[in-house]
Amino acid sequence: MSDVVNNLKVLSFKKKIFLCVGIIVLLGFGYNAYHWFDGLTQNRIGYLYSNGIILNKNDIASFKWFERSAAKGNLKGISNLGSRYYYGLGVNRNLDKAIELVERAAEQGDSNAQTNLGIIYLNDQKDYEKAFIWLTRASENGQAHAMNNLGTLYNYGLGVKKNEAEGFRLHKKAAEQKIACALYNLAVDYETGRGTDKNMQMAVKVYSQAASAGSPEAQYDLGIMYFDGKGVPQNNQKAFELFNMAAAQNHQKAKDMLPVVKTLIKSQSSTNPHQKP
Repeated sequence: MSDVVNNLKVLSFKKKIFLCVGIIVLLGFGYNAYHWFDGLTQNRIGYLYSNGIILNKNDIASFKWFERSAAKGNLKGISNLGSRYYYGLGVNRNLDKAIELVERAAEQGDSNAQTNLGIIYLNDQKDYEKAFIWLTRASENGQAHAMNNLGTLYNYGLGVKKNEAEGFRLHKKAAEQKIACALYNLAVDYETGRGTDKNMQMAVKVYSQAASAGSPEAQYDLGIMYFDGKGVPQNNQKAFELFNMAAAQNHQKAKDMLPVVKTLIKSQSSTNPHQKP
């Protein structure tokens, strides 16, 4: 409990509220406390269980609290409950139920739900026109993930007339919020000249940002650039480090490259004792 108190000192006021609610539940009120809380608080308790903040991570408990929040009409609770059904967390996966719930929250203006609904229509339903509608609404509400996916629709002409310049604009705007997937797409735009002039210097810069943000695709592609000496000085050691990062996230091509680069590094080190093995 002393660790909890110490953690509270460095958290924002909003997070302190979240944690205090969690502590109440932790101290023994448990599921019997659900009727005390409004839908917003129930959603926050679900969030605590979902992310393992103070409370032990528990998908079943998280589902139950989101379900109670949704029953009281909280939009975040409805949206989060839909996500539980979509990913099968704490409940059997049910795509139809997920769409029903997420669409309900999206229609009432929840921008996260609008983003999620657009992505479901894009990736699962392959209904690009509906994906375009919902990703546009979410983008207008400032959702970076929606902007990133909407840029992809423009790039490939899915549900909308192809417009790579608009795709580039949306990727760039989404990348301003430093999300890894948008940074990666922006780097690809710069490298290939998709919707903008080719710019290898910017491509390397943005690939590096995306790699640092955790994108395994960026880690792999940047590793290839170092391996081939494309846009950067050839550097097998740097390539190995990047492939290793991507491989840790189960990127198969990066896994395949590791033994190749490792062999080259060992060969170089045998002729140069200062080269790292």
